[in-house]
Amino acid sequence: MNEKIWGEVRVQGKDGLDKDIDCEVLVIGGGIAGYLCAYKLQNDFNVVLVEKDTLFSKTTHKTTTFITPIQGAVYATLIKKYGKDVALGYYNSQREQIKEYKDIIEKDNIDCDFNEAEGFLYTVKEDKTWRDELKAYDELNIEYEHVVISDDVIKKHAAKAIKFKDKPYQFNPIKFLNQLDRKFDIYEHTKVVKIDKKRNIAYIDNGYKITAKHIIVATNFPIFDIPGFYFAKAFRSVSYVAITKVDQVLSGQWTGTNDSDYYYRNLGDNKVVFGGLDHKTGRGKQRDHYGILIKENYPQNEMVTTYNTIDTMTFDRIPFIGRIGNKNLYVITAFNKYGMANSMLASSIIYDLLSNKQNKYDFVVSTKRPYLRSFPFIFTVNMLTNVYYILKQFIGIPLKTSHSVKKGSGDVVWYKGRKVALYKDHEGKVHYFSSRCTHFNCQIKWNSTENCFECPCHGSRYDVHGKVIYEPAVFDKKEKEAYYK
Repeated sequence: MNEKIWGEVRVQGKDGLDKDIDCEVLVIGGGIAGYLCAYKLQNDFNVVLVEKDTLFSKTTHKTTTFITPIQGAVYATLIKKYGKDVALGYYNSQREQIKEYKDIIEKDNIDCDFNEAEGFLYTVKEDKTWRDELKAYDELNIEYEHVVISDDVIKKHAAKAIKFKDKPYQFNPIKFLNQLDRKFDIYEHTKVVKIDKKRNIAYIDNGYKITAKHIIVATNFPIFDIPGFYFAKAFRSVSYVAITKVDQVLSGQWTGTNDSDYYYRNLGDNKVVFGGLDHKTGRGKQRDHYGILIKENYPQNEMVTTYNTIDTMTFDRIPFIGRIGNKNLYVITAFNKYGMANSMLASSIIYDLLSNKQNKYDFVVSTKRPYLRSFPFIFTVNMLTNVYYILKQFIGIPLKTSHSVKKGSGDVVWYKGRKVALYKDHEGKVHYFSSRCTHFNCQIKWNSTENCFECPCHGSRYDVHGKVIYEPAVFDKKEKEAYYK
């Protein structure tokens, strides 16, 4: 990926923690969600933020920056499972974050290309999902109009489309974050590997620790399993994205009703960002995703870059934001691909919780909502799939050997009398380590698109040397398990 898409990150923290420290509030996670939380809290609390890599280097830097309440076909399901109050509450919670961004941009005098756009929803076919979603909009008094699709690319994929009266916004997230008036301490390259929930202590991988009155976990996927049981409540999804130069300017933001549909956004300067082909992380077909993405949309155009982004998803398409278990432990996770509005929402809810105030949208995204009993079948399938990959690790015997792995590629193979994840570099040397994910013991698999290993249970990713790229796994493969042979 071209790291210059949203510009240079100018915010820098200290390079690693070199002593034990105390603070009132510890925020774990240096994406936009964690950063906005720290920003909102900084005037009333002593705040420290830690990030295991560098700030904004993962999901935030790969966002398409849709700030919109229109997030695919979600509202019919919300009405069915939770009722109209929750469905309308979620819609309004997303729409109102536009004003929150506006207020901060005006207060801090920020120039970040913040602008209004037209918002469209389309469907590949006029099916029950489409009809139910339109009915839900009518019930919630969400105003829209049917439109004729004029864009040649979108016409290839869309049968029907509507435009909403409430307009979405878009902006440059790195420009925005660079210019926030920050007063809190930041430690980059500081990876939390354990949280003592009783004593409110976060342990760092270099042996130091941070003691805090409140701990906020704002990682893409929570780095703890209990309490919360997010390994059962959520899953990871990967989306493939490209940016292309265009002759005809695309009008607005376009989203499909299904998760796998393509989405489009005008990027300015005669560029369009588009993506799709979404699937659960670690469970997609081994194919040329970028080639398919480009061929089905802009096969003749010049591509600026391609990349993929990983998001945490819930069954009901609502994030988990709030207090969990221990009264001083909080979680922000599962934005379902719409992190810009939900990050701002999370910062307001967490601020109110720490200030002993009631937030009017807390009931919508509560960690205690009747989640599992609303989706018993999907929950059961998700759990059984996890069990399958755990069993596959412990009793499955791979048929492939190191000889079947091509140079510059990897796989799970039988090597030296045991099952390993093996990568063969371009010189023919092999790097290998245990094929067991350090998070939940599931068997990892090779991703030929990104040249890494990933877990099909919860989406942890490892590079070819066994270093964790994406959580929830926090422990790298031991050095003795990743060496040349």
